[in-house]
Amino acid sequence: HDGDLYKTSTFSFQKPFESELRFSYTLPKAKLEAQFSYFLLDNYLYFDEFRFPQQLESVINLVQLKIRKDINIGLFRMENSVFLQQSTNDNILRLPRWSSIHSIGIQGKLFKKVLLTRLGLDLRLNDTFFANEFFPLLSQFHIQEKRAVDFYPAVDAHLVFKVQTFRFFFKLDNIASFISDETFYQIPFYAQKETAFRFGIAWQFYDKHTSSKSTNRNDSNRGTGGGGDF
Repeated sequence: HDGDLYKTSTFSFQKPFESELRFSYTLPKAKLEAQFSYFLLDNYLYFDEFRFPQQLESVINLVQLKIRKDINIGLFRMENSVFLQQSTNDNILRLPRWSSIHSIGIQGKLFKKVLLTRLGLDLRLNDTFFANEFFPLLSQFHIQEKRAVDFYPAVDAHLVFKVQTFRFFFKLDNIASFISDETFYQIPFYAQKETAFRFGIAWQFYDKHTSSKSTNRNDSNRGTGGGGDF
């Protein structure tokens, strides 16, 4: 009867406020990037253990440090991102103290250097912490103390092909389940699916007037699982 309870409840909150200060330093030749971020969260809204909305009267300060290092040796590619973060209220703002994302693979061009190809693995790690639980009725996350999200090496395998702006990929999710019977939880009480196969295509359309801007933007926001060329 949670739905009836929310219908008869009235909540009044102050407008949340968030400010961010960010510094970054890049060494292009070393393929190294460091980024420091500071967040100030005032009138922070959250859902408590009883799934009721609450507002924090005190300010939360959050600091984050991101370090990215890419390694390219011949056909070998490796992208590494490490995140360190700490808040002044760990009881309300639930975050892992550290996490990391890694992508390792072999990359080169086939068929007269037309087809860019990459075969590799993606790895995600994080510290053990009490992540928020998802509540389907409200489609919101709320604080919980019943189950921790434990350290678990989430590993995916990928095979990617790219010709100009056309991209085709195959992906095998959670291959660590082949060698471990441990259940993986990214969200408390929602077990990660066992090994699953996925594939898809992406085709980016742009004209000659916007191609250079799009290329620069994609390079600056590139993620793991394919590197900057993908």
